[in-house]
Amino acid sequence: MNFPLYYLRNLLRIRFYFFYGIILFFSVSVGNGQEISIRDKNEIRYDAKLFVKELELLMNTLANPNISRYSRDILINNSYSPSANQIFLNEDVIIEDDIDPNNVDYSSVKDVRVEKYLKDLDLFYLKSDDQSIGFTSLISGEVKIGEYVYIEVYFESLFNGSHKLLPDPYKVTKRVVTIKAEKQNDMWKMLIASIVFYNPNKHKFVQEYLDYLNRENTVDSLEVVIDSLNQNIQIAQENEVIPVESVTKDKNSNLQYELGVNTGLGFPVGKFSDQAKTGLAFGLEGIYYINSSAAVEGAVTWNSFKGKNENSGPKKWNSTSYNISILYFLDVDKIRPFVSLGVGVYRVKSVFQAPGVPELSIEPSEFKEITNNFGFVPKIGNVIAVNENLNFNPTLSINNIFYKGELTEGMSFVSLNFSLLYKFY
Repeated sequence: MNFPLYYLRNLLRIRFYFFYGIILFFSVSVGNGQEISIRDKNEIRYDAKLFVKELELLMNTLANPNISRYSRDILINNSYSPSANQIFLNEDVIIEDDIDPNNVDYSSVKDVRVEKYLKDLDLFYLKSDDQSIGFTSLISGEVKIGEYVYIEVYFESLFNGSHKLLPDPYKVTKRVVTIKAEKQNDMWKMLIASIVFYNPNKHKFVQEYLDYLNRENTVDSLEVVIDSLNQNIQIAQENEVIPVESVTKDKNSNLQYELGVNTGLGFPVGKFSDQAKTGLAFGLEGIYYINSSAAVEGAVTWNSFKGKNENSGPKKWNSTSYNISILYFLDVDKIRPFVSLGVGVYRVKSVFQAPGVPELSIEPSEFKEITNNFGFVPKIGNVIAVNENLNFNPTLSINNIFYKGELTEGMSFVSLNFSLLYKFY
């Protein structure tokens, strides 16, 4: 393969940085598909549990007979309106009612807005000087990124008092609160987006966490572990190990593999650039995650190039490549770049115009040459989360092909590709 050092140096200096700038542009411009650091995830998990306790405090305050009706109404209004005491996203937040003691699980639910829920608590729950509402057994799920950053927190709720009108006693109910997290001035602001009954078919993180504890056989009582975690979890430093609750739930470590399609452009380099124009590419690819830092990628890509002068030289090249690469991910705040090195086989079909023979002649006007060639591919790229199920990956790679054809002196090119991959957990 002819690939002069001076050309490689110019390539890295000019084209490489230019196209990587394009990749960084996509990294910061794709809507809400942001990536957050491990430190941020740990802060959100920690703060979310404390935030659930603020809901418990609000409900116990409304159930206190020493608080005036006027003050209680102000507390209710401030809880979902912009204020220092706001804990709900807005007045349209939906809560599955548990003020009625007959509502105990997800099989039969009644949806109410936050204002009605809190006023029903104020009107129908028997007030007490003691804190009669308790939340225990808190378990936080993984931090997720959809239209916004959010997290689900499981807890068990018990009203120790009684309903003013209904004779049925309250039972322990299992609840899941969804909390929106927004970073403001380097701090994560929490607001409750919904509260529902725990559904094992939807909230699988709870059973997965309990199964993890059972496998490790670290305690005899799950309640002891959960209470201990509530007291001892500390915000992780940049190089700190993820807390035990996060071991099996980190988003990247939970991801198994991705499958999708790619498309892009090919830019001939070296002597190949003297003969060929910019080409097109499309293909299929899959990524298998070994862990949160490494993955194996397999790809089948078709590249097509046309000759610069089809009447007196090569007319076109079609290359089908079969590549396998090792990817290494870098943990950077809000983006997730990676570097990789791959090898592969390039099956190249070259078509040449026979010199001096017109295309309509009875003599062959074209020569075709098919070769199988080895190559290696260094690559850089970035993983951008479009939503919970899709990743968008812009990449820049150099296809160094040890071309064995006799009619072309070399065939190497730079690829700028864009992949859309579906995630499997």
